[in-house]
Amino acid sequence: MRIARFLLYDGAASRVWCRVAYSTNGKVRDGHPTACPSGGRPFVTAADRHPTKQTAEELMSTKATLVRTLDAPASLVWKLWTTPAGLEAWFAPSGFEVRVSELDLRPGGRLRYTMTATGPEQVAYMQGAGLPLSSALCKTFTEVAAPGRLAFVSPIDFVPGHEPYDHLTTVTLEPDGARTTVAVTLDPLHDDEWTRQHRAHRASELDNLEAAARSWS
Repeated sequence: MRIARFLLYDGAASRVWCRVAYSTNGKVRDGHPTACPSGGRPFVTAADRHPTKQTAEELMSTKATLVRTLDAPASLVWKLWTTPAGLEAWFAPSGFEVRVSELDLRPGGRLRYTMTATGPEQVAYMQGAGLPLSSALCKTFTEVAAPGRLAFVSPIDFVPGHEPYDHLTTVTLEPDGARTTVAVTLDPLHDDEWTRQHRAHRASELDNLEAAARSWS
């Protein structure tokens, strides 16, 4: 198993990194954000900063599956993935909020939403970087099979010097009594660094999903 740590947010007062454990087949076995202690820096190995060619090739040739088991029934977890109120409860990194403007839950239907920085550190970071506080985002559903499977593509159309393309995410819910195992399978992006960052962000969002499931139960 290989451990990697990736920067999620680098603000004026804190750094938040994601510790992601990869098994030998490329699947993400565990991913949790960790705050850097005050005045310190997260430990990052040379291999984390500069992955070998083999590591990068492995990353680009495999999908990653992030898995969480939630203390909530599948029917509730499905609502968190497929209703405006559910998505607004968790579908954003910490320090941001989401407002859903359209949700057409069918193959070919769209999810449109706006993500806005609300935390003081996140607002300061976005302003300092000259970035807008709000961004309009869209996903298109490719599979909808309640209450166990959901898939959608996201347009990657904001990378300088790279042709736009669609990125696939597949979500499966496996009931286990009053609990539910959530598996999120992610295609790789166009290069290994973008792929690493994307997987780290999705792991952070699953923390929010876990908290939302507890509060909705």
